[in-house]
Amino acid sequence: MQDWLASLSVEINKLTVTEFYIATGVLSAIVIVVFYQMVKHYKYARLIENVPTAKIRSAPQGYVELIGTTTLMDGPPIISPVSGTRCVWFRYTIEEQVTEYEGKGRIKSRWKVIKKHSSDDIFLLDDTSDQCVIDPDDANVITKRKNRWYKRDTFPARRYTEWTILEGDYLYVLGDFQTVASVEDASLKNMMTATLKDWKQDPNDLLHRYDTNRDGQLSQQEWEQARQDAYQQAKVKV
Repeated sequence: MQDWLASLSVEINKLTVTEFYIATGVLSAIVIVVFYQMVKHYKYARLIENVPTAKIRSAPQGYVELIGTTTLMDGPPIISPVSGTRCVWFRYTIEEQVTEYEGKGRIKSRWKVIKKHSSDDIFLLDDTSDQCVIDPDDANVITKRKNRWYKRDTFPARRYTEWTILEGDYLYVLGDFQTVASVEDASLKNMMTATLKDWKQDPNDLLHRYDTNRDGQLSQQEWEQARQDAYQQAKVKV
């Protein structure tokens, strides 16, 4: 350890004043990022620790922890457009390789994101006691299913990265749980869910109808109004 510190001291002494300040700035930025990530993951860990696991059939209203397996809803399947994978959720990025000239004859290549998208289709969680609808909008999704591949026969070369959750995958969910207490008939409940799914296919129209404060996203209260309207529409159809 002492030898390593001595070697580090020698290398630092070789730096010019400008190089020293640059190195100090880079190290400071790395420390800040690492500290931020530690704080964020610590908050998540404490949140998970303090929220008890509930069963869907008896879950209370509000913030709950659910564990079960994923399943697709009736209707068109969810397909990841970059790989054609049938799944319940996907996220992908498409990057192009770009070349930059840094001067003095130096060339640097990097990957530039040209397109990215996350699935917002709703799906079901089943914990054997019952099922509930999962809405992945604005969710922080962590999945072990990550694939990356390249297309070098195009110019410029492209890199594809895809994350998925498949049907039947084990899923841990932490979020706001709400039920429509008056929906006892299964067919009515299914019709309401299908109506919401259909509305989400046109997010601009959904925002136009329910984003009352025009902030570009649906709050919990605004989404609840959409749920109630979908329920009323389903009652008319039944």
